[in-house]
Amino acid sequence: MKNKNRIIKMLMPKIFIIAILFSAVYTTKLFADDTIPWLLQVCCTYPDSNVPMRDFRGVCKEQNGKEVDMGICDQLYESVCCQTSSGDIYREFRVTCRDQKGIETLKSRCDEAFETICCQYQDGEILRDFRTDCKKKRGSEIDRAQCDLMFEQVCCKYPMSAEAFAINFRFRNECEQYKGIELDREECEY
Repeated sequence: MKNKNRIIKMLMPKIFIIAILFSAVYTTKLFADDTIPWLLQVCCTYPDSNVPMRDFRGVCKEQNGKEVDMGICDQLYESVCCQTSSGDIYREFRVTCRDQKGIETLKSRCDEAFETICCQYQDGEILRDFRTDCKKKRGSEIDRAQCDLMFEQVCCKYPMSAEAFAINFRFRNECEQYKGIELDREECEY
């Protein structure tokens, strides 16, 4: 019985390796045939749509779609900077921009619109926001140093309830919101 167990223990790693190799060879052979890889992504046009889209080969065939050159989908689904008729600027797929009657515009326009700036809103709140969102919410772009100051980590003592308070690091603007007071940094480094 001991010899049988020893032989099984010796053979198990070899059997395991053989099983892995067989699995790899079988999988490679299975997917080497071009008619079988149903999970391969293709560019497909469907009978009910005039816009090609990326889909799995199997789904394309099952839905009576027709495979077209993948370059067509690559171009349609490339991310572009799109300006809508209302003047809004977004990053969209080329096909989505076209469907929304947008106009493809320079990449630099999106870079500028989605740059993070320091914005002061009408209620006085100061936040970091995208330039385009700041304008939409009727905010004003202000000096970056204002945000750097507001979002600096400070040691803050603020009330938790009528009898209790907390002391820990907070952004300066949070400390003000919690009606806290700034302490020396050493007070928080205990």
